[in-house]
Amino acid sequence: MDTTRALFQSLAAETAARSTQLAELGIGRFVAGDPRHGLPAITVTVEEAATVIADNTTRAAIEHVAREGRKNGVFLSVANASRVRA
Repeated sequence: MDTTRALFQSLAAETAARSTQLAELGIGRFVAGDPRHGLPAITVTVEEAATVIADNTTRAAIEHVAREGRKNGVFLSVANASRVRA
């Protein structure tokens, strides 16, 4: 879980850094391929989300990315498998 926590904390920091960079360039929203910023899109998929968000620190980082990521070129896909009981 420590690696997962570190990954999402880094992703949240990258989202914040991109927000600052885009604002300094006068760009309100990320557009892939815009030569003014030269940033690639980042896409992250989270499987077994219930396990990942059980950690409060990781959950806070994921919430930040979910709120701020898209406008800064960081895209998040979250999935969780649920058990079907017969």
